[in-house]
Amino acid sequence: MRNKTIKDRNSGKVIAQIDINNPENTINSIKSKNNLNFKYMDLKKVNLDETKFTNTDFSYSNFTGANISEALFINCNFSFADLLDTCMCYSIFINCNFKETRFGATDISMAEFNNCIFTGYHSFSLNFADCKKIEKCRYIYQNVIKFALLIPLLSLYQD
Repeated sequence: MRNKTIKDRNSGKVIAQIDINNPENTINSIKSKNNLNFKYMDLKKVNLDETKFTNTDFSYSNFTGANISEALFINCNFSFADLLDTCMCYSIFINCNFKETRFGATDISMAEFNNCIFTGYHSFSLNFADCKKIEKCRYIYQNVIKFALLIPLLSLYQD
């Protein structure tokens, strides 16, 4: 059995020891899912349906095959995370960072993205047409904003 220590991002205090073979039981037992550090966590096929996370670092984590639908993520960092074949349906993402996040067969049906940042070519595999709402999101490439999701498509073809 392999365990991983989950710590508070600000104080470094140990919140829980997670059994990697069954992480969702431990995660769901944590009362306050605020300021947590899940960096480099293996969360393959985890079910975090209807969970709320605030100020949480998921960078470099592996969510392959996970269910994070109907969840709320506020100020969360998914940089360099693997969200391959992940169900994000009906979830809400506010002020989240998806820098170089790996997407592929990722279902974002009816998801909402508000003021999120996307970088890397994997973002283009997402079917944003299936989203419920996209507001103030932007795609950044090489530190220059090349694509803003709020710009109407026709404005891209102006003379």
